[in-house]
Amino acid sequence: PEEIVMEGHVISVSGSRHLPGVGGDPVRNESIVQLTVAECSVHRIGCEGDIKASVYFDFSLPKKMEAAMDMCLIVFMLGVMLYCTFDLSRTLDTIVIHPLQRMLGMVRVMTSSILAEVSNFQEIEDDMDDGANEDADLQVSEIKLLEIVLQKLAKLSAIFMQQNVVDEAEMAAMSLEGRGVILDMMQLGTAFHDRASRPSLDSSPASTLKPEDTVSWKMTVHRTIVDSWALDLLKIEADDIDNVAAYIFFDSMIGQRAGRQFTSSVTLQHFLDAAKAGYTSQPYHCYIHAIDVLHTVYRLLSLSQSDQWVPEVAQYALLISAVAHDLGHFGRTNPFLVETKHELALRYNDKSPLENMHCATLFEICNQPCTDVFKGLGHDNYQKARKVCISAILHTDNAHHFEMVKDISRIYELAKAFCDVQACEHVLSYHYIEEVMQKNELTWLQLFLHLADVSNPLKPFRVCEPWAHRVLDEFFDQGDEEKRLGIPVGMLNDRDKICRPASQHGFINFLVAPLVFATVRIFQPFLPLADQMSDNLASWKHLWIDEANPPPEEIAKRDADIFRIQDDVRQLEERAATEMRLMRCEGPGSNKRVSLAIPSLMT
Repeated sequence: PEEIVMEGHVISVSGSRHLPGVGGDPVRNESIVQLTVAECSVHRIGCEGDIKASVYFDFSLPKKMEAAMDMCLIVFMLGVMLYCTFDLSRTLDTIVIHPLQRMLGMVRVMTSSILAEVSNFQEIEDDMDDGANEDADLQVSEIKLLEIVLQKLAKLSAIFMQQNVVDEAEMAAMSLEGRGVILDMMQLGTAFHDRASRPSLDSSPASTLKPEDTVSWKMTVHRTIVDSWALDLLKIEADDIDNVAAYIFFDSMIGQRAGRQFTSSVTLQHFLDAAKAGYTSQPYHCYIHAIDVLHTVYRLLSLSQSDQWVPEVAQYALLISAVAHDLGHFGRTNPFLVETKHELALRYNDKSPLENMHCATLFEICNQPCTDVFKGLGHDNYQKARKVCISAILHTDNAHHFEMVKDISRIYELAKAFCDVQACEHVLSYHYIEEVMQKNELTWLQLFLHLADVSNPLKPFRVCEPWAHRVLDEFFDQGDEEKRLGIPVGMLNDRDKICRPASQHGFINFLVAPLVFATVRIFQPFLPLADQMSDNLASWKHLWIDEANPPPEEIAKRDADIFRIQDDVRQLEERAATEMRLMRCEGPGSNKRVSLAIPSLMT
């Protein structure tokens, strides 16, 4: 405090007194605050004339406290920033980095698997070797790695999707010699050349039948039965079997369009007689089985509205293939022929010896004028029909089964949008015909014959059961011969170990079901076949329980398989309903539609 004299009295003024140069000055000048009075109310030393009184304040301590508070605030903010950074890093790791790392790991594994399957493509192998060196030397980033992998997958996709060496424009620009190499030496064509078309016949009609003429008038089975899945060829008279074939080839809707154009009823009957003589008396691979497959192929063609996307000559060829697909079969499998070095295995180099023999036998029969069901075709149509017959029959070899399932699944994934929309439509859309059906026409023809060949589990159980016992009788007969020859007995061929109902569960679950579900995803009208298959699986389970008295845990496994298949059927049913609701919400689409009145036989 400072004491001053005011009006004769000494007054003490509180406060810190500081005079410049007197005492210890603050270290920082900004800690000193000086307030100068305008005039001196009390005349005293230091406040005279031009010299005015000033009050000096020392803010060193408040400044220090302020600095300390600022430092604490900075430390606090740094702590908050560090915490937020850590939390953000952890969140990004959880949401982005770890999923991306897992995805990249899966991409690596999948790419390695794909490349292992296609290791015969030297260009891809070299490219991957280069990529591996890059990865090792440069330690590329995740994004760069993903880019490299996607580039390689794109190359693989381009190779697998390529169906022709050149397109139409490139072919037109080629020299005569270049076209000769492509078409003659390499036996390849352009996309335009292979595409499904409807060329006019280059020969005169083979049949003189009028539209109102009925060829199958002697058939005792009602047409509605033939135009359904209820037909049981094992229960009808032998003479009526040929009448069913005649109905399909001439009097059905497909027969009216295709069969009558290419052959006559007399020629077809001679062909059926020759085919009947070519089949042996095997329990399963017999003439009745051939006509049963013919009927199934006919139903598949009808339900898929094949007249919208398959040329008549291809429809006709597929029906002929169905009749001939097992010609000469003597109840032994391809692995048996290979194991025993059978003449057919030697002749066809172990590659589908039975199927090659069936094809050769078909065209040997057609070499005779009276049985030549192809004589009404011109040269171009004959070549198309022969291609369909050979390709479809060779693909009935079960060695191609899972490759076919993969091909169908690949097609569905590429055209999923078109297939899912079509699932709720009765009229085939333009894009579905163009992008799914016609683009893969030969694949569907192969599929129809193969599916028909293994379709017994898709028929009503009263039809399915006797055919299953017939095929097992053939297997057991082969197993007996394998035992006599001292060679390995096929897993389904030992009559002393195999339970018949149990074998059907495995056959349906592992072989038929994957093919059926892959097919129904593209052909929604085939859904009743999948539904019947699940019912048959349950029926076989009940027979298995009665015959084998299995433990509860085994029954639970079968129940799980049945539930899974039933659930797959439910999902396919719901797909159509979901797409229908979506279409109603979105309003009418802009796709061009093909007008088609659906005949009653397709219901």
